Amino acid sequence: VALEVALRRFVGPRNQQFPTSVWLVGVTHLGTSNYYARLQRFLDAQEFVLFEGIGATHRNFRTLESGGFSLQPALARALHLRFQLTSVDHDRTNWINSDLGIRDLERHLPSDGKSVGMDQLMAVFQGEGAFGGVARLGVTLLGSSAYLQATAKLMLIETLDGFDGFLPGGMDFGIDTEKLMKVLIEERNAVVIRDLRRLLKRNPKPRSIAIFYGAGHMPDLEKRLRQELGWKSVEEQWLRAFGVDPSRAGLSPAEVTTIRTSVQSELRRK
Repeated sequence: VALEVALRRFVGPRNQQFPTSVWLVGVTHLGTSNYYARLQRFLDAQEFVLFEGIGATHRNFRTLESGGFSLQPALARALHLRFQLTSVDHDRTNWINSDLGIRDLERHLPSDGKSVGMDQLMAVFQGEGAFGGVARLGVTLLGSSAYLQATAKLMLIETLDGFDGFLPGGMDFGIDTEKLMKVLIEERNAVVIRDLRRLLKRNPKPRSIAIFYGAGHMPDLEKRLRQELGWKSVEEQWLRAFGVDPSRAGLSPAEVTTIRTSVQSELRRK
C-alpha cells in the first residue's frame, strides 16, 4: 500500500498569451529520502518556487534538526521516514516564502472561546502539555514495534488519501477545528495567489513557477487557479511518498480492512 502525491501543471488562457507554466507541487510532510530527492530535482529546475513556512525567513530548514523534541521529525524517525523540512533544501535565491507570519495567523484564528493560540499549537508539536505528552508517548511506542509502525503508516496513508482540508468532527481537541482549518488552508492560500499574481506581472514573464505546499492545500489552490485566474491543468506527474507492506509486519487482511474502515468512517464525521 503506497501514498502517491501529484504534481500538476497549469497554463493560462490562450487569449492572454501567458508563456508561464504554474506547477502545483503537493507534498506530504513525511516520506522517503528518494521521494524528497526527486522533489528537490524537480523544484530546482523551476524558475521560481513559492513555498510554505509560517513565520519563516529565507533560510535552510535543516536547522530544525537541532534543539529539543519536535513532533513531526520524531514521528518520521519512529516510522523510518524523513521529515520534509529537513530533507528538502529551501536555501535558494529563487525560492520565496509565501505564507502568513505567525502574528498574522493569530489575527485570523477564531476568537469565540473555543479557539487555540499559536503558542498552544506549538506546545503540542514540541511535546509540551497534556496533548504534547500523549504525542511523545505515542512516538516512543511506535519506535519500538514494526507492527505498530506498519499500522501507523497504513493509517496515515488512508487518512491523507481521504483528507479534504477539514478534520473529522470528533477530533476537535476542545477547539473549533472547522474555523481553524479554514484559516490554515484558505487564508494562507490567499497569500500564495497574491504572490503568484505578482510574479506573473514580471517582465519578462517567468518560464515556470512551482507552488510547493502541503497536499491538503491543493484542492483549494487548484480551485483558485481555475476560477480566479482562468487557468487549466494540462499535465500531471505522481510521486510515491512512502509505502508499507502490511503482511510483512504481521497485519492480517482482516486487520487491514478494519483499519481502513475505521479511518474512512472517522473521516466521514463532519
